[in-house]
Amino acid sequence: MSNHHKKIKKKSKKNKINSTELIIDNQNATSFAGLAVAREMMLKLSMWRQIMNDLPEKARGHKRSSIVTGALLGFLSGSSGVQLLEDIRNDQALCNHFEISSLPTPKNFWEELAKLGKTEILDIFNHILRITAKKILEKTPVEQIQIENGFIPLFGDGTLLECSKGREGAKYIKGKGYGLMWSNWYIGPVLVGQHLCGKNEGEHSTLKNMIDDIVKDIINSLGRKRDMLVLMDSLHGDNTVMHNLEQNNLYYIIGGNKLKAVKYKLKEISVGLWRSVPAGQIEKGLREEKVCLSKIQCSGWDKPRYLICKQCTREGEVLPYKVGLFTNIPPKRLGLKSKHDVAYILKIFKLYSRKMGLECCFKDSLIDLNGHRPPSKYLEQNRGYYATLSLAHNLGRAIDLIANRKEREKKRKTGKKVYFRMRLGTLRRKMFALPGFITVSARKSTIRIIGGGEANIQIFQNAWNEIKLC
Repeated sequence: MSNHHKKIKKKSKKNKINSTELIIDNQNATSFAGLAVAREMMLKLSMWRQIMNDLPEKARGHKRSSIVTGALLGFLSGSSGVQLLEDIRNDQALCNHFEISSLPTPKNFWEELAKLGKTEILDIFNHILRITAKKILEKTPVEQIQIENGFIPLFGDGTLLECSKGREGAKYIKGKGYGLMWSNWYIGPVLVGQHLCGKNEGEHSTLKNMIDDIVKDIINSLGRKRDMLVLMDSLHGDNTVMHNLEQNNLYYIIGGNKLKAVKYKLKEISVGLWRSVPAGQIEKGLREEKVCLSKIQCSGWDKPRYLICKQCTREGEVLPYKVGLFTNIPPKRLGLKSKHDVAYILKIFKLYSRKMGLECCFKDSLIDLNGHRPPSKYLEQNRGYYATLSLAHNLGRAIDLIANRKEREKKRKTGKKVYFRMRLGTLRRKMFALPGFITVSARKSTIRIIGGGEANIQIFQNAWNEIKLC
């Protein structure tokens, strides 16, 4: 055996572990010391102050502000359901840092959720959601959330949460089954409105009812009304929604295929009116693409609206399919002269395709925050649960947008594709789940990060510095 192999053999013997000793030394230690950035973010957004000042403090032996704060930390740490507060309740170091004196047991928390889900409390929750969302958007460079032509996407959609037929408020949707409908509005990746539908409520009506408050509390305050672009699917392609958006002076692109009149119109367009898209501009996966512009006025409409039409044939298929979109974007806003220009129609469809990417924003709440299954059979408890989940979503999203803004700016300058957001599950793994010691004395809290990997510690430190300066 060569000398080199002998050295390797000797070295491996030195590193071999023959026994293990366990020492438990819990000195204000926490496995989620990285959540300290959440406290700094709550202070910067005034979220903490609003929770304490706006929510009534009537709770059974516990501060309601502590219960809500504990729920936010529970969501961000990966807890869910009836056990949402348990890990935080047993983490004394983290409770001390967030000034939480006590948290209820699972049974008492469940009773408290029903109170948080009452209409008057939900209105306060949604107001806090809008005000904090506005502050997040004010602190976020607008380039991070803009899409083509300087538009800021305002996306409204609903998702069917998984539950049984017997749950209060459950509804049946053909092809999807039974579930609770949760309707959300997003500006970029930031949640700006939410509602868990009950009996005789649906995605269409609840989204329409939220838009006025969003315009008043967020869009007008930001002063970017003419930059907002509403993107919605064909469920909302009717007069009531479009008239409401027009009254609020918002640009929109909304699917139209839900209306029977649109389907009939698409069939009746003569062959000569369709214009072929140049070969170099045909969408990937299509072998043929044609577009045209038409007008349509359904019964009950006070005026006709433009219908942007497309006829496509996929590769490997013979029969084409047709789609129609409603929009009120003038050509000048896109740097073009005429609505009849093929380039105008293609730009409208390209902007509308952004809706598919925005649908992924639901993943943060449904997957990363374990929100896909409502925890209770009662509607008020579920409403309280999803109201706190929405605040947790925006708290995590604010940390990402502000902590990573310099990194996104560097990528943008080099021409790299920049994504709206980092998944909340990734934030938890790289930033929130860092172990450390927390000591509180003389109105000062000291956080000592003790591990988690050099790269993750650097991410935490960068985030801490950015949030402190924002």
